[in-house]
Amino acid sequence: MAQRSPSTVDIDCGVRVLWIARFDYSRQRRLAAHRHQDYQQIFHVLAGRAWFRIGEEEIHAPAGTTVRVPANTVHAMRVISRDPVRTLDCKFRITNSSLSDWLDSVPLAPDIAPERARDLLQRIREIAGSQHPQRQALCDSLMATLTLELPYTRMHITSPLDQGPSTSATPDGEALPEPTEAVLVGLRHWLEEHHAEAIDAPAIARAMGYSYRHIAGLCQAAFACTPTQLLQRIRVGVAQRLLLIDDRHTGHILCQVGFANPAHGNRVFTRICGTTPALWRKQQRELIGRGTTLDPDFTDSDWIRPA
Repeated sequence: MAQRSPSTVDIDCGVRVLWIARFDYSRQRRLAAHRHQDYQQIFHVLAGRAWFRIGEEEIHAPAGTTVRVPANTVHAMRVISRDPVRTLDCKFRITNSSLSDWLDSVPLAPDIAPERARDLLQRIREIAGSQHPQRQALCDSLMATLTLELPYTRMHITSPLDQGPSTSATPDGEALPEPTEAVLVGLRHWLEEHHAEAIDAPAIARAMGYSYRHIAGLCQAAFACTPTQLLQRIRVGVAQRLLLIDDRHTGHILCQVGFANPAHGNRVFTRICGTTPALWRKQQRELIGRGTTLDPDFTDSDWIRPA
């Protein structure tokens, strides 16, 4: 039996990503009231503060807010901050009735963790702009993940540094471990808060209240990397966001996010991203304001202004 080429494999996730873009809206620019007949839209505000009107509901959306626009719903947006508003904007179609019913129960401004929504949408945008043979299936899968997570509220995790010493202990006096998920989320939270500082293994152990060996084992099992490698990924992610909005030399930005020197930061960034910081910034800035269309049949022909 002949095997199908990987480029022809279709995976139905119940979601079809049609188009995605990153936009900058100046104070003079606004999105006029309109609706889409057969697809939905998600905005994630990266910077600034925006006002949305979706149907009869008004939403004030600071940076970190995710806003959902159902199909066939009149919506508009304008900038209400002094600074420009930057958004990730994705248009998608729901092809599964159960998933559609699920999404109908989601608030228009769901309380999803902002970094989670941002990372998923940014990953969709990166894959959409690539030449990956399965880019449609990968983007659909990531969007399905996002739609399923929208009803869940963000987690507020307190660092073990703020909790004080644990009162629970084993008979030999060793502190009982917290649930693995809480330890890992606490680790990531602490690394994100302190990424610009000089961090070594003893500092991580002191902050988390466990031996570095124990933390490293949990991190390896969950993220397939060491805590130090996780810190490098976080620093690269922060550097990427700065590279898009900051015109300073890449070496200055790499040092700002915590790398010991520009050469080390450049090596780590290139290993993780597959290209140098300077080339990555050039390529990404060229994409700003230009949407990437995945579905060849998609057009904005059903972009309708209300009567």
